Amino acid sequence: MSDLRALSKGLQMLNQMTALILNSLLLYLVKNYTRRMGNFKVFVNISAAINVGLCFVLAIFNPATTTIQQYFALNSTFGYFAQQEIYESRYFSAVVCASFSLPFSFVVIHILYRYWTVMRPERRQWFRQAWFIVLLALYVAVDISFCYSRNILLTPSDPTATTFFVNEFFRETYNVTANEAGFIIVEYWQEGHLNILAVFFLLSVVSRFFVELIFCTVLATKTRSSASIDIVTLI
Repeated sequence: MSDLRALSKGLQMLNQMTALILNSLLLYLVKNYTRRMGNFKVFVNISAAINVGLCFVLAIFNPATTTIQQYFALNSTFGYFAQQEIYESRYFSAVVCASFSLPFSFVVIHILYRYWTVMRPERRQWFRQAWFIVLLALYVAVDISFCYSRNILLTPSDPTATTFFVNEFFRETYNVTANEAGFIIVEYWQEGHLNILAVFFLLSVVSRFFVELIFCTVLATKTRSSASIDIVTLI
């Protein structure tokens, strides 16, 4: 099992380095070898920058996750390259979770922009207007804040039997010696009863993903269909 964990860790680091190199290369190429791309150039740059940022988040906070019995747990240690963990906090762990909601929010905005470019060209100008930019920023901020707050609220503020149990599991599985302060723990079955709050937040996350998936799929399908009809008409 230790060999498999080492292999998994190695592949994870390889994936992070590959993503960092490729997205950095994309930023360089877009900046130096592209001309008239308009707002689409901005979207490409933002997308690549988000991916680079996530690589640094993973490298800095070094998260480890597991699902065992009725628990979901995540632990992060501030200081990936240090021999000893510098600092641990569930607030840092919540940042790791929340940061991964950013790409999903951005994909929705990107798909909406491409849809309007083809189907509603007059609305594309909204992306240049301050009120709409503020509205999009609020959408992203609310999405990230909800994800961050959810993990903080669901994690016990004081150490419990659950935190000690999960801590021991991390020590045996990942060879991570952590204290209880760094854990994000979601317990779906608590003291013989279903944890309604945890289940509600889980369903809200799953529902959000499905709604965004359906939304993006519908808009992308309509965009492609309209573009194909235009090409056929031109031919």
